[in-house]
Amino acid sequence: MMETEWAPALTINGETSYEAKRECKIGFEHTLERMDGENLHSLVLWHYPADEEFASPDYLDQYLQCAGTAERLTIEFRYTRSDGTYVHFVLCREEPEGDETSAIHPRYPSIQVYPEDVWTAAEAAPIFDYYAREVMIPDWVLGREIEM
Repeated sequence: MMETEWAPALTINGETSYEAKRECKIGFEHTLERMDGENLHSLVLWHYPADEEFASPDYLDQYLQCAGTAERLTIEFRYTRSDGTYVHFVLCREEPEGDETSAIHPRYPSIQVYPEDVWTAAEAAPIFDYYAREVMIPDWVLGREIEM
């Protein structure tokens, strides 16, 4: 049985989706640096079978997403288990030490994050580059499961 080869795609602000060929060639940092919290406020990186024609899906089983600005991003990872249930993680550098949280951006007042959950575009880019290639998050990043 052949293993499926995957091609990466991006969805911008929950509206526009496209094949992420350019980002895979030059890296994701430039795209993440453009995040201003208004015109570009969220990115979702997902994969589709490389042997199929590109099309925006109705539902994503697995993805890496971020929201906020180039200076202050939150990154989340979601995958669906074989039983159809999903697990959602916020990515962090280390486990939070305190209980103080803040909104990632005024556009997203309900997204409260710990300081350990906040990334810059430059810090997030290697995570997106890795996920685009490997279809998994790198092992040097922690994931804390969250309820959605």
